[in-house]
Amino acid sequence: CALPISGSGRSLAQEVCVSSAMKSLPLALAAAVAAEDIKVIGAGLTRTGTVSLSNALHKMGYATYSLRTAVAYAQVPMWQDLADETGTLDPAAVNKALDQLSTQGYNATVGFPACFMYKEQMARYPDAKVLLSLRDSAEDWAESFLQTYGGKPSVHSLGQFPTSVVLPSLSKTKHWILGALGLPQDRPATAEEAAAAYTRWEAAVRAAVPKEKLIVHKAADGWEPLCKALEVADCPTIDYPNFGSNRGMVRVLLGVFEMLAHWWWLMLGVLLAEVAGLYMFISHLPANAAPRA
Repeated sequence: CALPISGSGRSLAQEVCVSSAMKSLPLALAAAVAAEDIKVIGAGLTRTGTVSLSNALHKMGYATYSLRTAVAYAQVPMWQDLADETGTLDPAAVNKALDQLSTQGYNATVGFPACFMYKEQMARYPDAKVLLSLRDSAEDWAESFLQTYGGKPSVHSLGQFPTSVVLPSLSKTKHWILGALGLPQDRPATAEEAAAAYTRWEAAVRAAVPKEKLIVHKAADGWEPLCKALEVADCPTIDYPNFGSNRGMVRVLLGVFEMLAHWWWLMLGVLLAEVAGLYMFISHLPANAAPRA
């Protein structure tokens, strides 16, 4: 691609082009071309306006890594072994993940799954700012989380056959994310448990990050405080990104996994019946007549 390799100044189309091109480059060459330090460490949990925040950072010149990036470029397997089921991080897996983000030219992280290693990112990039995105209240976050990633379809279906076999990385990642939040893995959390997890997470981030490096942000704050904290002189003048809630889309996707977990045997039976019917139809077709002499 004839376009800037570093994150600053890329358009969204250019970002996709560069990320796609990086897949085909040897690791050493990618590192030489696009190595970047993380400058903004996202420590906020998903469901805190992270999609809007990711796009806001992009418009400010950052190349941002998020859950959508991981899914879009089939990188979920990279995160499956980041931690065990208790949420305890594996240092070797963390370093491998951070190496990959750097060699692909990302200089900002937002939301799941990178937020769970904000301390490790701080140690590796001591000059980076830590961005803690929040919702209006813990109860507000709990409601949103339980209607999407932490709800019944997610907790049950991602750990069951056939999803656990066909998409094992999703199942493993789900387990350690719930473990990191201190939430139950064998059942959906209650609203009180989820709200308490959010409160614990916010308190832990505030305690771990020096005040001069911490940026606390809510979507309603808009551009000005964010630009000031990140020392962005050319602050965007357009409306702050507002992607609203994507919980409907997430719930539909998780609903598909739930359906597969409960009805895979019926769908498999229908498929086998269709194959058998097609075979019988083909086997009873008349053979081509021999050509006349």
